[in-house]
Amino acid sequence: MQEMVEQYALMVLVREKLQAHGIISSAQEVSLQPIHSFLFQGRQKTHFIIRTTSPAQIFFLKAVKDADGALFCDEFLRKMYRGKENCPFPLILVPKFKAQGMEYYITTFLTGVNLDHLSAEMTVINWEQLADKLLSRLHEMASIHAPQYSERNGFFSGSCGTALIRKLQARVRHPLLLCFPQEQVKIAVSKYSDVLTHSSYSLPTLLHMDIKPANIIYNPQAKDISVVDFEFARFGDMDYGWIQILLSGINSFSPMYQHVFVPRLTRDYLPLSEAVNIPKLRAYSFYQCLCNLIYYYDHHLPYPEKISALFEQLLSNP
Repeated sequence: MQEMVEQYALMVLVREKLQAHGIISSAQEVSLQPIHSFLFQGRQKTHFIIRTTSPAQIFFLKAVKDADGALFCDEFLRKMYRGKENCPFPLILVPKFKAQGMEYYITTFLTGVNLDHLSAEMTVINWEQLADKLLSRLHEMASIHAPQYSERNGFFSGSCGTALIRKLQARVRHPLLLCFPQEQVKIAVSKYSDVLTHSSYSLPTLLHMDIKPANIIYNPQAKDISVVDFEFARFGDMDYGWIQILLSGINSFSPMYQHVFVPRLTRDYLPLSEAVNIPKLRAYSFYQCLCNLIYYYDHHLPYPEKISALFEQLLSNP
């Protein structure tokens, strides 16, 4: 009962916000459809699809879990797609607002089906064609630069290597690392930190940093690809973004995604087996594998075997 009362109050507020920003009229009704739930500070919270009547419109209500990269990447995406009819990325329509102890914002809604739910009738050629379309989207993002590097909570001065070293040193205090020999952890962190200190980096480039089947939307009518959920987006080194994509290819996703989609998408880049032999990319892989394992640890989920095996390899031989 309490959940229904809270959802009704949220719906009323969403309607007010959409009207205040001139997005819908006072005659239009609004409904909320729960789309994805998650735990936030011990409470169950939800993202929603927003539907309106007369005329029928559709938007997305995003709950902010913590820092959210979309909130500062939005203006850069808007500049790139200004004057164009359709943007293949969600754009913020109503900025962040508070409701029921949470923060939300409202974005455009991108119609289609994510790659987790593609028809089993999709052929290898179909999957390769989708990878080619996504690669075009990634190239568009790679053309967007900022004057500084950023994390999910905003821009910072200095090197992206320095920032990553700071995050790495914080991550190794996680309880997960107690499962590994502490001297080995200490040596690996020291060596990878040294590598990052002496590496060179690209211009601050827009990276999605959460490329996976659930965030890639295929619209069968338009025969086009969109990318959603910019929560982890940031301006960083291009190689850092490619390592995230390569690692998604050994995560617990579908065989077609792992063995067809990712190899096609990354065909102009080094395969993961070669990338980890380059010091900077090895350091990136170590850190991102660690982040993956911490996520599974914190959510009491089984570790993806290939991610776990690669982490142990990178830990024992930095």
